Amino acid sequence: ALLAVGAAILASQSSHRQPLEAEPAAEIPRVKLLGGGSMPMSGLGMCCGRKTEEVLSYLLAGGRLLDDADHYNNQAAVKTALRQAIAAGVPREEIFLESRFAGKDNGYISAITEIGKILSSYDVEYLDLAMTAEPSSSTREEHGRCENDRKCRQETWRALQELKRSGKAKHIGVCNFGPRQLQDILDLGGDPVEVNEIEFHPWTQKENWETVEWCHRHGIAVVAYGSLLNFGTAAMTLPWQHKSLNDLAGAWKKVDDIAKAYGKTAQQVLLRWAIEHNVTVIPGSTKVEHMKQNMHIFDFRLTAEDMRQLDSIPEQDRFAIFPWNLPDRERYLWQ
Repeated sequence: ALLAVGAAILASQSSHRQPLEAEPAAEIPRVKLLGGGSMPMSGLGMCCGRKTEEVLSYLLAGGRLLDDADHYNNQAAVKTALRQAIAAGVPREEIFLESRFAGKDNGYISAITEIGKILSSYDVEYLDLAMTAEPSSSTREEHGRCENDRKCRQETWRALQELKRSGKAKHIGVCNFGPRQLQDILDLGGDPVEVNEIEFHPWTQKENWETVEWCHRHGIAVVAYGSLLNFGTAAMTLPWQHKSLNDLAGAWKKVDDIAKAYGKTAQQVLLRWAIEHNVTVIPGSTKVEHMKQNMHIFDFRLTAEDMRQLDSIPEQDRFAIFPWNLPDRERYLWQ
């Protein structure tokens, strides 16, 4: 009897629950991709351990680009949020779903296998953008499937090209590749590299600036992570909250002064800076008000003087550390 009463209460609550309502897609400019089509210039960074309500809130608020990875452990949240958002009226074709596999899965067979697992975990037929997260594995043991680094990159890229031809990926790209590593896969010909996702912010290292310029010369779209220096966490943070940056207090004052002049937040200025460099941004946030703020960066432009001040901020060490950007990287990489 008690079970019957409980079931009746749940049914009553369910019947009175308000249906989800989705806002129209936010008016976000799109960047053209080499393989045809385009992608939004603002998205939601998904690292790490997202909850369904966070992903759903972003989609219902008009956001459309989800930047995920198989090692972010968001599969269940993304799957449920996609289903609920589509049921609420968000067309699947408006959602730009991108995901990637880790460098440990580089190689032809393993890359094909991992993308298959990602599609199954999301319960979708295709990814809008499929990528490898790294140009190399971290350990020599993980390279047993390839002759060397360059060969492994090329085998991985052949797999991504095959996934695109099969319709399982509409677009294909890479993450954390530098010019030499990009050239390794461009040498293969065939479907082009459409996107390179790297760390990029005003105090990024010279090598990353050069990578952005190289990509643009070759028609490759660039996506920035770490725009707000919140890599590795879904929490909204400000650059000056990082102890390693305390010596840049003067630079933060510049950001604050520019933000006040436009009636914007410091975060919005930092995101707008990347947009002015024709770079897509994917800031992470758990709060819908911050998600909306992060999307509302297209109603103002920074002046040439604003950009000069931000561009002149001294470079700092990378905040996303990978074996290939360490001083002793030759311990990990071989050609």
